[in-house]
Amino acid sequence: MDFTSINTGSNEFAHMMGGGGGVLLGNFFFGGYGEGLTNYIDIERGGPRMNFGHGGFWTGYSFFAHKAVHPCISTQIGWGSITQVDNDNNYYEPDNVFVVNPTIELEMNFLRFFRLSIGANYRLVKGVNTLNLTDKDLSSPGVFLAFKFGWF
Repeated sequence: MDFTSINTGSNEFAHMMGGGGGVLLGNFFFGGYGEGLTNYIDIERGGPRMNFGHGGFWTGYSFFAHKAVHPCISTQIGWGSITQVDNDNNYYEPDNVFVVNPTIELEMNFLRFFRLSIGANYRLVKGVNTLNLTDKDLSSPGVFLAFKFGWF
């Protein structure tokens, strides 16, 4: 769960939800992810809304992973799309974008197969060419909560 903002004239609250999977090699991991906007963002008040999602590669490193609480860093690099939705729920041609999302987090080992982490990220979006929006409008900091399952 990622809590962030999207600027469509004023900073709008954005909730992103997604998932991922990967391979853990010692304290390093690599894999894939996907996430999407769970709430619609008005592009213009009373006008069209936007939907946004992205996915791609995910890599990271856990420092001192054997400790109960430890820091981690990761980066998501992927592609996504922004879609305009009108009031009649008609979807228009999507705009494809490139996304880089570096994170820093604090991870807690609860069980051998479950970790909980909380952290901060900065979503950098490039290639926005639609909806009177710019790259800067979709690039913003956020905070997140992650539930991680596996055999750590």
